[in-house]
Amino acid sequence: MKTRFVFLSEAVTGVKAQSVSMPTRRRSLTVLYQQLGGLYRETQNFQAAVNTYDELGRLGEEEDRHARVLIVDAYSSAKDQPRALQAGKEAIAKYPKDPAIKARYALLLGETNQTDEAAKLLRAQLNGTASDRETYLNLAQTYQFARRFHDAEDSARAAEAVPGTPRDNEMVWYFLGSIYEHQKFSIKRNRVQESAGRQSQSSRSRSYYGYSTMPLH
Repeated sequence: MKTRFVFLSEAVTGVKAQSVSMPTRRRSLTVLYQQLGGLYRETQNFQAAVNTYDELGRLGEEEDRHARVLIVDAYSSAKDQPRALQAGKEAIAKYPKDPAIKARYALLLGETNQTDEAAKLLRAQLNGTASDRETYLNLAQTYQFARRFHDAEDSARAAEAVPGTPRDNEMVWYFLGSIYEHQKFSIKRNRVQESAGRQSQSSRSRSYYGYSTMPLH
């Protein structure tokens, strides 16, 4: 792992020092920064990942758009939801029409139990094209976060109905299976909790009954 860090860091330094054309240098650094940032995330050095993505964003507007999504991902992976939300808000403010940024921010809202706001943001992206499939899948995931499985299935079915080839729907079918599995787990967990609650109540009742029938001295 350390060797990979050294290699990538030296590669970044080397590319920066090269007197090559700007497009070539930019493409090389884009790849290296993404790899280095990903490596930092693998080792849970999330702040270093964010710093690396900041460097990526300085290469140009296209890279900045992508970097901002990666920064939200990094903070989310670190369970630092306040910073993730702040990064998402800043990205939306700078690029209000960028579909990838809006989709990632919407999923983040879903992760933080702001389901209706997330759904509203995603539905605004529906435009009657093939891209609706991914938008509906993001909606399904948002509803699944909130355990609104019926809404999640409806959204996944809407994704399935978007015109395309069977191969286009492979991810939809996988996601439908995931929804059903999560739903079964949720039902099972609720039943266990209900059973535990009944047992606890029964235990308290028996304790009270036993106490109330004890002979008085």
